Amino acid sequence: DAECTSGGFCYADATACPCPQVFDGPTPPPAPTPPPTPPVPTTPAPSPTTAVARHDSRLVAYLGNWQSCPSAAQVAPYTHIVIAFAVSYTWAASKNQCDTQCNIAAPLICNNSPNPALVQQWQDAGKKVILSFGGAGMGGSWNGDVNNCWDYCFGKEEQVASQLVQIVKDHNLDGVDIDYEYCYDVAGGRHGGCGQVTPAYSDAAAQNFLTRLTSQLRQ
Repeated sequence: DAECTSGGFCYADATACPCPQVFDGPTPPPAPTPPPTPPVPTTPAPSPTTAVARHDSRLVAYLGNWQSCPSAAQVAPYTHIVIAFAVSYTWAASKNQCDTQCNIAAPLICNNSPNPALVQQWQDAGKKVILSFGGAGMGGSWNGDVNNCWDYCFGKEEQVASQLVQIVKDHNLDGVDIDYEYCYDVAGGRHGGCGQVTPAYSDAAAQNFLTRLTSQLRQ
């Protein structure tokens, strides 16, 4: 009879032949199959949202009317769009030509053009469209500025307010912003420039203009 060694070979009559390996004990169970890895959830990309004006929060876009008109996606996050600027001058490279009666021109929206359809599109999306009157071209308080068109508006607060209210109505806008970057407190030393002011300027005239204009617009 052949005898199997621990190495799996059997010997009979001094002749070696292969034979099945012998195991001491039961056959080990197969290794357990690991549970399948659950798929990683994918978060869908957020779709563009359109902000709607609320009474308690706002995100404001300032749009220069000489700039390109923004796309719907560009203005989507904003609740308010401020159109800059309504002015009382004609632009000139050396110095803007002021209207001495402070007559305010009809505002442009973007691309140096009126665009009532675009204003309506923004409002239909729930945004407020505000007109900004003023800007640096009306006059600035820094050294080297030569523009002084605000001086011709001092003392004409009711007229200015009436014009702005009418422009808002005519162009179906939602309000007015006053962007005053001009001299205000020269006597107090808070301005390093203001060498361009006319005799119509005084600190009192500037401060009275802003106070009365604001009051008129709020009526």
